[in-house]
Amino acid sequence: MPKLHRSFALGRASYQRWLGTEPDEMAAAGEVLRRFAPEHSCLLELEVRLCRARQIKGLLAEIRHPERMEESDEDWRRL
Repeated sequence: MPKLHRSFALGRASYQRWLGTEPDEMAAAGEVLRRFAPEHSCLLELEVRLCRARQIKGLLAEIRHPERMEESDEDWRRL
C-alpha cells in the first residue's frame, strides 16, 4: 500500500505543478510529496508555481477589493 500512496502523491504533485491554480491545493500536494519523496525534482517546480499562484491570487484580490489588502500582507507579495 505505501507504494500506491507514493504514486498518488507523485501524481497529485505533477498535476498541481502543471495545472494547479489554488495555492492551498498546491501547498498540500507539496507537503505530501515531501513526505514520500523529499528529493523529488518536481518539488522545486511546484514551489515556483505555488509562489506565482499566490502572487496572482493576491493581485486579483487587490483588483477586486483594494480596501481589504493591507500593506503588511506578505502572503501575496512573495516572489
